Amino acid sequence: MRKVCLVIVILLAFSTMVFGDIEDTIDVYIERVINGDFNSDDLAEYKQINDKSIGAQALELFLQARINLNNYAYKEAYENLEESLLLLEKKQYSRLEAEVVYYLAEIDMFFGNITDGTQRSFQLRDISSEIDYKIGIIEADYNIAYSYIYNYDYDEGTKFAEEAFDLSNELDYNKGFVNYYSFLGNIDYFYGNHQSAIEKFTLALEQVEAVTYNYVVEEPHIAYKRVLGYENIKNGDPEIGLAYAEELLELIPSDNYYHLYMVHDMIGNYYYNSDLDEALLHYVKALEYYNQSSYPENSYPYEVYLLESIGNVEFDLEHYESAAKYYNDVINFEYKNVDDNFEKMLSGLDELKYAEINNKMSLLEQLNSANEEKLILSRNLILVMTIGIIILLTAVVFIVIEIRAKSKTEKKLYYTSVTDSLTQLYNRGKIIDVFSSNLETDNAVILLDLDDFKEINDTYGHIAGDEVLIKISQIIKKSIRENDQVGRYGGEEFLVFLKDTSREELREIAERIRANIESYEWQYEGLVTTASIGITTCFSTDAEEVLHEADTLMYKAKNAGKNRVVFGS
Repeated sequence: MRKVCLVIVILLAFSTMVFGDIEDTIDVYIERVINGDFNSDDLAEYKQINDKSIGAQALELFLQARINLNNYAYKEAYENLEESLLLLEKKQYSRLEAEVVYYLAEIDMFFGNITDGTQRSFQLRDISSEIDYKIGIIEADYNIAYSYIYNYDYDEGTKFAEEAFDLSNELDYNKGFVNYYSFLGNIDYFYGNHQSAIEKFTLALEQVEAVTYNYVVEEPHIAYKRVLGYENIKNGDPEIGLAYAEELLELIPSDNYYHLYMVHDMIGNYYYNSDLDEALLHYVKALEYYNQSSYPENSYPYEVYLLESIGNVEFDLEHYESAAKYYNDVINFEYKNVDDNFEKMLSGLDELKYAEINNKMSLLEQLNSANEEKLILSRNLILVMTIGIIILLTAVVFIVIEIRAKSKTEKKLYYTSVTDSLTQLYNRGKIIDVFSSNLETDNAVILLDLDDFKEINDTYGHIAGDEVLIKISQIIKKSIRENDQVGRYGGEEFLVFLKDTSREELREIAERIRANIESYEWQYEGLVTTASIGITTCFSTDAEEVLHEADTLMYKAKNAGKNRVVFGS
């Protein structure tokens, strides 16, 4: 019976493409995808009736991406979606464009590319608003809300989440309710209220429908069991967390390598404090699955955390040579596109604001022109014209106010683009730019890494860990000269750039930093902080070569027992 119905649908779609509007065909297939009524056989049949128009080709690429996602080929899916979006720029089909952008945003957010995911979500919101596609607005608002809390702007994030929740109530949209509980759980997580976060994530899981088709990367019931597993192992009841992980191993197909990597990483976390050999087994499995996975090229490089976890276990097992290899891989890991993407997001937001002002100015010009024509036609309309001028001037005043506010916003956006949101130091991109532009031999760099920072997070919690990073950044600033520059280079790494510095001064400054970090008295019982420091002059005009030398020297300080300074060229 299903085959008969399918033939009818295909014939209707073909007749629509030939005799009707491609937009009707797009609506039919998107609805089938949302309802879970589309598979590889359907794709093959669609390809036979594809009339090769722009809309038909864009739809085929979208449908191919859906099949890629079903087969966990995330990289291929992303590429097909991007190609579909390029075609839609030539000829707009708003409903299909909304779905393609939604898929891209969801993939970006899932794989840790928050910057592109945020940009896509703003784009999705605009398209959905134009065509009154309320579910698209809901999904965009939740992604935007997550982006705000990721950057510690809880008030703005809550505003978007509450708007999405109200719209979900209006539509009785179950996934919107689930996302709201998840958002509240994430707020609690960032505030360190882990038990409350677990309760919210549990409510989200209970709200998930037994079978949910309208997801992009991860089925919601899989997602929340994974989140609850991680959160219980790290901050709740580890046994409950392990039970979730073991259940996921039963649910996740054997060829879904990316999700298997996440589950084995979770189990490795469980065993880290009780059975190091078992922890190592699962961390290594996680890395193997990660390397077999298909994920977009602009994904966040979670591999580095696995390398660090394996290095930590090898070190605790006293396999120092093996640990050194993994630590070296972490130190030399190349982060790509992180700062460029952030700059791109800010630029995109800026363009949106400029476009809004230009539209308003254009409207004012039209009003002014209309009023001049009325004046020529009849002096009896002088009063109307006067009123129009008053309205126009009032509008201009508001425009001026908005432009001034925009100037302040631009300054704030620039500050945000070059500043680490937690420590308020230069971010990685800015401090590297400062250093790379001043590669004279009289200048030098200090690369500093806090010792055993993971243990601080595990023992005292992530809130305490953030406090440590903030205070350490203040200690470093007080320990260096007024004209020296410092930035957050990585998670717990800091880069100091010093101009016109003798070797004696360099040694003195580095030792002062080390001593001040060690002697600081923390409010947490038993907490002592130390740092391993590598120093080198700018002996080369190749910035990467100088940074590599600093990395190597810092690593030597680690190997020599930590809490020390190693001087190089």
